Amino acid sequence: MNLKAIDIKILVVFDAIMRERSVTRAAQYVGMSQPAVSGALNRLRHMLDDDLFVRVAGGVRPTPRAQELALPIHDILMQLQSAFDPVEFNPETATRTFRIATSDHCAILILPELQARLRALSPGTQLRVSPKRDHLVVSQLDAGEIDFAIGIIDDLPARVRHITLFHDTYVCVMRPTHPLAGKTLSEESFLGAEHVAMTHVGEASQLFDGHLGKRRMERNITMTINQSLLGPLILWRSDLIMTTFAHVVSRVAAFAGLHVVPVPIDMGASEICLAWPNSLGKHPAHVWMQQQIIDVCAEFAPASLGDGLKRMII
Repeated sequence: MNLKAIDIKILVVFDAIMRERSVTRAAQYVGMSQPAVSGALNRLRHMLDDDLFVRVAGGVRPTPRAQELALPIHDILMQLQSAFDPVEFNPETATRTFRIATSDHCAILILPELQARLRALSPGTQLRVSPKRDHLVVSQLDAGEIDFAIGIIDDLPARVRHITLFHDTYVCVMRPTHPLAGKTLSEESFLGAEHVAMTHVGEASQLFDGHLGKRRMERNITMTINQSLLGPLILWRSDLIMTTFAHVVSRVAAFAGLHVVPVPIDMGASEICLAWPNSLGKHPAHVWMQQQIIDVCAEFAPASLGDGLKRMII
């Protein structure tokens, strides 16, 4: 292909459609009219002799050829942006939007303090937060749909950078008058009790159940919720028990007064990670945001976790 025939705007349009999965939303994202975006897409289709995107309900779906092109084109655009962006990042005057996919548990712990820091240090910076879907994290980072992912993240390819933010452990929570609250919680009584589980997709399973499955164990999940903070409201009015992370229980007021005990099955500590695409690893704005997230998580040290649990566990 003759590179002289390629207009950078065409690549920007392609990247936006890959991100938004909609010509209309892509037009809004890049600040162009929908006919102009459609025209740019048609020129790229002609150049590559491929439809690139096909219409489906609610938007468009990329063809295999578009999927092959998505990552290299996105990387090229990110490198160009880095080349033309200021060498230094001034948070006080910056106007930038960061997209973060995070687990429910990490959102509760990190986002309130992160938002407060941003308002104080960089009032023009905005956050767009979405649930972390484990099976989509890498593809979202590759496509530029998110800048960071926060949570328990396994099996990352080399092109995705990551660091450990902190560790957390599971605890079991119930109302103080629960039939199991006055007893030593055994493995048998834990598995046999009725559980409420937090899951975004509504399935009667979460990461914790994957750990149980590896040990050929299964608990009795009779209810699922899509927000951890619903848990305390439900626990006070039922004989359900909830397994969640110790930092959430020790630091969130909604869990105050509930009976907290260690899970009677040793799962070890879970590693909470921050992940981002390697192509953005040296961009001043992203380096700055990485540091803000790291600083917020610094308080979740093992010592602070222990102190919190001493107050919560009866």
